[in-house]
Amino acid sequence: LVSAEDKQTVLANIKINITERGNRLSSGEVGYKHLIAVLEAEGESDLIYNMNSRSDVPGYGYQIAHGATTLMEDWQAKKTLGNNHCMLGHLLGWLYSGLGGIRQQDSSVAFKKIIISPEIVGDITSVQATYRSPYGTILSEWKKNANKFTLYVEIPANTNASIYLPGTEQSQVHINGRKISRSEIHKSDNGKLVINLGSGNYRLSVTGN
Repeated sequence: LVSAEDKQTVLANIKINITERGNRLSSGEVGYKHLIAVLEAEGESDLIYNMNSRSDVPGYGYQIAHGATTLMEDWQAKKTLGNNHCMLGHLLGWLYSGLGGIRQQDSSVAFKKIIISPEIVGDITSVQATYRSPYGTILSEWKKNANKFTLYVEIPANTNASIYLPGTEQSQVHINGRKISRSEIHKSDNGKLVINLGSGNYRLSVTGN
């Protein structure tokens, strides 16, 4: 809602507001959806994770720590109140598009042109996400350790995908066991390695810094 020249200043103020509160969730339910959307769009998935993984103050992680298997209606996670509620449910989209990295290009319709760009945040070492698109199931499953990042993807028939991987120009990238050349790899604005693939099943791995 702000002019382009003010965008980064507003974003900086949002981040300051969150961090000064110790990454406590304080937006309120109505604003929460828009807060998550803005932070994800601006590459701040680390901050989204930090806000929602806290188990000592009310929020998503707090509910999990109190034994919730569905979203609760109450900030204090009281089991005497609603235990199947959309409170904090807007985070679910980020679990797919952020952690899983499954989204579509701006010009795409019905996930004809797919983007898979996992966000590697916090202490998370593995994620599996699937989305049933009109063309078929899209799968993003990744694991990481100190030396290697592995991503398994399934791209439906009659679609194509741009895969965004963590790494640098010194990294070695393999697809289904084959080391790919530098000409097959592009660089994105946020520094990730980009590989374009057609429909099929692929296991990609990145080693080295």
